[in-house]
Amino acid sequence: MTLPKEPKPRTKQPRNLNENTRKAKNAKISASRKKTHERRQHQTCKTYDIKIQSNKLNKAQKEALTRIFLEAKWLRNDALANGIDEYPLDGTVQVKLPDGTFQTREILTLGSQMQQSTINDLKRDRKALAAKKKKGYKTGKLKFTSQVKSVELKQYGTTYAFKRTKNSKKLTLVRVQNVPGRLRVNGLDQIPDSAEFACAHLVDRPDGYHLLVTCYFDEDDEAVRDCFVPGTVIGIDMGVRTSVTMSDGRKVSAVIGETDRLKHLQRGLSRQVKGSNNYKRTCRLLRREYERLSCRRDDVANKIVHDLLLNEVVFMQDENLRAWVSRGSRARGSRRVHDGVLGRVKARLVGDSRVVVLGRFVPSSRVCPVCGERSHLGLGDRVFVCERCGFSFDRDVNAACNMVRLGCVGLLGLCDDDGVPLVELKSVGARVSCSGLVVRSVDGRLLRVEDVSVLSNDALVGCSASSVR
Repeated sequence: MTLPKEPKPRTKQPRNLNENTRKAKNAKISASRKKTHERRQHQTCKTYDIKIQSNKLNKAQKEALTRIFLEAKWLRNDALANGIDEYPLDGTVQVKLPDGTFQTREILTLGSQMQQSTINDLKRDRKALAAKKKKGYKTGKLKFTSQVKSVELKQYGTTYAFKRTKNSKKLTLVRVQNVPGRLRVNGLDQIPDSAEFACAHLVDRPDGYHLLVTCYFDEDDEAVRDCFVPGTVIGIDMGVRTSVTMSDGRKVSAVIGETDRLKHLQRGLSRQVKGSNNYKRTCRLLRREYERLSCRRDDVANKIVHDLLLNEVVFMQDENLRAWVSRGSRARGSRRVHDGVLGRVKARLVGDSRVVVLGRFVPSSRVCPVCGERSHLGLGDRVFVCERCGFSFDRDVNAACNMVRLGCVGLLGLCDDDGVPLVELKSVGARVSCSGLVVRSVDGRLLRVEDVSVLSNDALVGCSASSVR
């Protein structure tokens, strides 16, 4: 790998601060940090993906961006070799050459805040390994890396800032510390004017450089206000044959498999010499093809989640997706789960404030919505038939409807005679409320969820929920 051209050394101006001036400056910084922390408690956070236009970069800008990630790799490996806690940030690193010798190189492009962020990332990785080891997982140790793909830009206005072009009211340019000139970007029009910029991450992806910008908004800001139909609820059931089944009867099967181009590149890579120029070129093309495939799956998952969150409350179950792809699983759907979007949909929904997640072992598929009987149901049975009353319905739709019914029972916190909750809930969103939901008992009576506590536990087993306010 040929190193990018080294930039001219930066001339550091001496800063002679006396003791009183230094203390006053530190107190001002501490007060500002405390004020910002208090303001963040009442704000909503969002992250936006900004794409840097690679075809608009000049030679100096390309060399500077490449050197940022290269120097971050040098710094990370040197800190890992010489100790993370007491590592001095003196602007030089020791780099190991292919012949085994070490060479001292100067950090010229990676700013001081970027260097601090690189060391902090290393400390967080060490802390995560220690936490997993404490839980009983078999862990190794931190290893040297051959490539750093993300660098944190801590402070807006110092490490990065957005600019406007001449005679334009929109932000179309970004300035990154120690990168000459301003970079043209795409995607700034998605950020509202009321956004308060915080930190960002400069990411090196197969399709080019991206800037992941974190913004904060006030809680009553229209830009982050949830758009949903008040009083509506929906339950979803995940499966292998049908990816997502909704309680209103809709079914979505989203499987995006490997493309022919991807298979062709993998076959070509297997016949090439490892380490050759053609091998490296094919690896770059493979990474880019995988990136496109991931973007397609993200697009489908985002559309499904957006459609679900148009309802006020969403009920789902904590499905064990990892077990579905194991070799001994009875579901035998490893390929469809791997090529599907179930993991993406679940990850986006679990963290939402209007989603209720039922426990993993709640019998949502086997419970009859009429009499409450638990019937035997195999994986091959696609139609639910009650063994007591003979009620029959589509298996997946029945499970999705039971998500709503059992979720409403779980929200009430009702227990049996032994004090055990009737329905186990893994998590409840912060904005979930029982107000407006109507529950139908076994005898056909409609009662609001707030008043269901007057029913007996036996009657609750066979109740169902609707979205009538």
